[in-house]
Amino acid sequence: MKSTRESRVSDMKFKGYRRADGSIGIRNHILVIPTVSCVNRVALDIASKTGAVTFMHPYGCTFDAEENTTTEDTFIGHGRHQNVGAVLVVSLGCETASARRIADAISTTGKPVEMLIVQKEGGPARRVIPVSASLSA
Repeated sequence: MKSTRESRVSDMKFKGYRRADGSIGIRNHILVIPTVSCVNRVALDIASKTGAVTFMHPYGCTFDAEENTTTEDTFIGHGRHQNVGAVLVVSLGCETASARRIADAISTTGKPVEMLIVQKEGGPARRVIPVSASLSA
């Protein structure tokens, strides 16, 4: 026989987001990841116009292989976090950190992930915002 406390606990509901990989988040953020400081403004503009969240990348574009791996792994961890529902990786296009590696590693969670390469979109002055409907929560 269940105690009163056990009964109350089993009747509790949790409102969250079950991810494709089995993790559960209590938030459903769209995360904009800038792969280099040169695209911080673009990432911030996208986040502010769409309700997404972002962070400022404090470094420039050239690291050695070990530093690139550390940076990429950190961004992959941010994107895989259970409170993130979708990710847009924003790259300038010439940095040594791999936006493709970051996007591919995050996509293994089953979350929608897209990349924006600013130089291919006409540069930061155009601030193209191709946030796909597939990223919408």
